[in-house]
Amino acid sequence: MGGSSQTPQPASWSVAIPKTDLYYLDGAAATENMLLALHALGLASCWVQAYDKEYNQAIKELLGIPDRMVLVALVPVAHAEGEVKTPRKRPLDEVLHWEEY
Repeated sequence: MGGSSQTPQPASWSVAIPKTDLYYLDGAAATENMLLALHALGLASCWVQAYDKEYNQAIKELLGIPDRMVLVALVPVAHAEGEVKTPRKRPLDEVLHWEEY
């Protein structure tokens, strides 16, 4: 297994962070960095919320994630069927505000 002639298979990454005061922020930063890197590589992905969901414990058990860790997100990854396009950026004057909103 593992030759370059094989068809790439979809995968899913999990983001599990040690329980700290800022675990959710750490998990969000890690997930966002993954999404940016995957997009830069031309791969399709999305953020699936995992924290505080009814399926959280079942996924932790399935993946063997210890109780000291918090499952924050799941990131499914695959090759896109078509071209991965970057969304149109809004003009700076629509998103930047000086001194007031």
